[in-house]
Order: sequence, then structure tokens, then C-alpha cells
Amino acid sequence: MQLGLSQSLGVDLAMTVNVMLNPKMMQMLRILNLPYNELLEQINAEAEINPLLEVERRDCMMDYLKSQSNTPFREKNGIKTDAVEMEKYIKKSTDIYEHLSSQVSLLDTSEEQKEVLTLLIRSLDPRGYLNGYEAIKNDIKKELSVPDKEVDEALKLLQSLEPEGVGARDLKECLLIQIREYDFDSEELRQVLEKTVDAHIEDLAEGNMEKIAGSLGIGKEGAVQIADFIKKNLNPHPGSVFAERSTIAIPSFSLKKEKDGFKIINLETKYGPEVTINQQYIKMLDDPKTDEKTLAYIKEKLEKAKELLEQLAKRRDTIEKILRFIAENQKEYLDKKSRFPKPMTQKEISAKFGMHPSTISRAIAEKYIETPLGVIKIRSLCPRQFMGLTSAMVSDAVAGIIKNEDVSKPMTDEEIQKELSEKGITLKRRTISDYRKKLELGTSSKRKKK
Repeated sequence: MQLGLSQSLGVDLAMTVNVMLNPKMMQMLRILNLPYNELLEQINAEAEINPLLEVERRDCMMDYLKSQSNTPFREKNGIKTDAVEMEKYIKKSTDIYEHLSSQVSLLDTSEEQKEVLTLLIRSLDPRGYLNGYEAIKNDIKKELSVPDKEVDEALKLLQSLEPEGVGARDLKECLLIQIREYDFDSEELRQVLEKTVDAHIEDLAEGNMEKIAGSLGIGKEGAVQIADFIKKNLNPHPGSVFAERSTIAIPSFSLKKEKDGFKIINLETKYGPEVTINQQYIKMLDDPKTDEKTLAYIKEKLEKAKELLEQLAKRRDTIEKILRFIAENQKEYLDKKSRFPKPMTQKEISAKFGMHPSTISRAIAEKYIETPLGVIKIRSLCPRQFMGLTSAMVSDAVAGIIKNEDVSKPMTDEEIQKELSEKGITLKRRTISDYRKKLELGTSSKRKKK
């Protein structure tokens, strides 16, 4: 007989939930994750309810963007640069179908399975769900003459793409996919979240925390923390981020080329709001005339204010550190000496700094940077996995390897495969052969020159 979750994990699980899902920890991760415009909303909301938070300088980011569009500006070396048009900051929407198709183009799988994937993608609703999967599967089987297994395998591939949760057949599956992809530090925490969604999705919707707590054996407070995590960190409609709209892509950083490399300017720090602690209230703490009730109130709000300032400093330091590493590794691409970014994943960065991959993902999520190439997503310089690259990027990498080979001893497809693997691009030999043929390049024997 299999032990229940509460029996097998008991007290340790309750402790894990309390440590990893405590409000302070979740708030810190939320601040790290927020794009700039939502960060502004968070700061303003906190300042509204906490008199000890003082916004000394208002947000000047839009003034900066407008100044860039109207007048040229000068670098420190005195060279006048071209004006940056405001249209440069417009983030035009990409629908979910385009976004997923670009990932499918790089999958190392058969053309037949790519066809199945394409039809599955076309069957998604705007939320990113596959409604009536069995009927969709039957239609695909008839159209492409493929077996059940082929469609089911393609579904698994679809569900491994970004955004997490896409391709789900219902809400429960959507949330479970996201939990699977979340990169938790604790396997026990993953288990409890999976069980909560799997067995108590209706209780979550109805707010029945007592029932969830009793089932998991972690107490009502732990159940509330789990429900809060699911609500704030998992997206029930993953396709919604691809709503058809154009918005301002506000860059959090700017990358300026200098003689010895690139200088990173934190635009959030330079043009964003400056938040401090109101010193008038601090003085009241030492004033003997201040009554105990007021003292308790000030101390509570002071602690909250300090937490926010620490979280903002952590956000700044973490993103800057990550960005410096990315810029150094992608300098050839950013300097327009390479057509595509160097293959580099978020896991590589996490290993470099001893951070969890999910922390890297949150730090760069929906953050933009001004570069010589334009305003781009930081995430585009280091995808979570190489599915985010395009087939053109792989084709360019294959062409570059062959271009630099020793013509007296050309590389075989196996050798090209090995070199690509060292660059972080893992493909099968036959896929390398396909790319080579599309480039109209012969085999190693045909490319050999004396």
C-alpha cells in the first residue's frame, strides 16, 4: 500500500512549505520577476499604503524615451549619434501560433512530426488550450495518415515548448505542466503542489483551505501559502500573453559601446523612481511623546519599507550581474560581428553564479535592453533551451563551421555535429546533413581541395 503524501513527508513538508513559500520569499521573487511598468505599479501601490515609503524622485523613464526620439544625444567621446525613434520602443505582438512555430522549426524531429505539431498548434484556442483533443487527433490522423501514437508524441513535444502550460487539454493539465517546468529546489514541494492541483483544483477555486490542509497534513497556513503561490505564479491562460496589441517595450538597461567593450547603464536606477524611508517617522521612534500604538504602527511599516528597499536592491544587483555576463559572452553579436547570438542557456548562467535556473528565468523575464541592434528582450540572448533559436541560426552555425574548416581535410557531418554540440546545439547527424544540403554544400569528400 502506497503511503499518503502527509504520511511520507509529514513535518519536513510543512517546514519546506514554510521556508520556500513564505510571504517574504515570494515577494522578493515577485519583485525580481516584474517588468518595469509593473514594478512602477508595485512601488506606487506600496507607497500608497505605507507612509514610511517616500518617492523622492518620480518616474522619468518616459521622458527619457521621448528625449531619445526627438533629439540626438552625445556619447562621452563627443560623437553625435542618430536620434532613436519612439517606434523603436513599440513592442509589436507576436501571436501564439507564430511563437510556437518558430520553436518547432528547430526541433530535431522528423518532418512528419513537425506537420503533426503544426496542425496541433493551429488547433489551439487563444488561451493556448487544445479543446476536444480526441476530435482534433482524429482529424489529424485522417489528414496525415498517422497513428494515434504519433499524435500523442507530438502533443508531449508541444507541451514542452514555451510558454509553459501551452497545449494543455484542461486547466488541471495546464497547471501541472507549469509545475513540472518550474525548477523547484525541493522535490517535496513539487509533489505537494502537484497533489494540490491534481486532487483539489475545485477546492482551490472555492477557497476550501481546511480540506486541502487536512489532505496534505500541513496546516491551514501552509495550504494558504500553496494556494497563493499557484494563484500568483501559474498562468491558467498561457496564450493570453500573446494578445493582439502593441505596447511600449520599456528598456530596463542600455548597452553603450566603448573602446574596451560595452558599458551597461541601469535605466531603472537612472530614470526610475527613487524610493527612500521618510525620516520624519524615524524621528518619531526616538520621541518620548510618541504613544505606544503609534510606535508599534511605525515599527511595522518601517519593517515593510526596509523589506521593499532590500528587494529593489536585490533586483538591481541580480539583473546587473546576469546582464554583464550575458553582454560579455554575446559581444560579437551585439557588436554586429555575428549574425546570431552565441548559444547560451539560462542553466549555464545559473551554474556560473550558483543561482537556481528559475531565479535566472525570473530575473530576465519580460526585461528589455537598448543595444546597437535596437531594443531587444534580454531573454532572446539566453533562451531557456535552444528550441528558442531559429533554423536560420542553426543554418548559419553550420555554414560558419564549414567556412572555417581545413579545405584539405573537410569536416564530416559527425565532426560538425560534435562542434555544434560544444557550442550547445545538439542535433542528430541526419539533421546536420539536411542543413548542409539546404546550404547546397557537398559531403566532406566533395568539398576536399588539394
